[in-house]
Amino acid sequence: MEFEGADMLDGTPLIDIKPYVPEFDHRTDVRLGWYGARSGP
Repeated sequence: MEFEGADMLDGTPLIDIKPYVPEFDHRTDVRLGWYGARSGP
């Protein structure tokens, strides 16, 4: 993937994908904010 004309330093990560590991990623304090209060699809 190449980007031109972006104002960033060379080597700046654009996508940081990590695997989901339930033993380490299980969160009980997650809040959805406005998304949890929405109605409809």
